[in-house]
Amino acid sequence: MQTIRLYTLGESTIDFDPSVPCIVVKQIGFLTSDEFREIQEKALDLYVVKKKEYGKLAWLSNIQESDAVEMESLKWAAEDLTPRSYQAGNRYSAVVLPEEEYTMASMNAEIYTEESVRKANEQKIETRMFKDEASAKMWLRMVE
Repeated sequence: MQTIRLYTLGESTIDFDPSVPCIVVKQIGFLTSDEFREIQEKALDLYVVKKKEYGKLAWLSNIQESDAVEMESLKWAAEDLTPRSYQAGNRYSAVVLPEEEYTMASMNAEIYTEESVRKANEQKIETRMFKDEASAKMWLRMVE
């Protein structure tokens, strides 16, 4: 099955992969705090729609090509978005990370990972990190 484009913000996209099934949020380049929240809120809205249609559904965040994310945005994602994602039915989340250590450091990956995993675990969302989308989707197919 082919991935379906649902939303675009600049170069960043939200796709739906019915073969998993999952929402794929691909962040490319730098997003302001408002843009980051916009694409995440839109992804959650689309998740709710597709969850009703498919029953089971996972969330994949691909941040391989992402630039730095503001600390405030990371905190918002961990403390606000994650609990609402859980309430919407999300139980499995995959994150595709960039390979370069410099990029990870500049985007505060440690803080994002610690905070979102901590919040996700409180909400019982199982979150795993991957180096590529294919591996992430394979895992999501197995668990979902």
